[in-house]
Amino acid sequence: MSIKTEVTNILIAILNVPSSVITLDSSPETIENWDSLKHIKIISALEEEYSLEFSDEEILEMLVFSSMINLIEKKLKG
Repeated sequence: MSIKTEVTNILIAILNVPSSVITLDSSPETIENWDSLKHIKIISALEEEYSLEFSDEEILEMLVFSSMINLIEKKLKG
């Protein structure tokens, strides 16, 4: 499964939205129930899924779906 698909599935589960709502531009600005608490849950799920740790700066960067994918890919490549 691709990173994009895995991250999409995490967002669907945590935000309780259909997959059709998730686009590369998805963010708290475009998805109404994506609040700060849900953002922390998303970050925790991503850290667990990929055995990664994100810095505070990275967490702030990850407010757009495409940024999440790019950062995870970058971290996994080392």
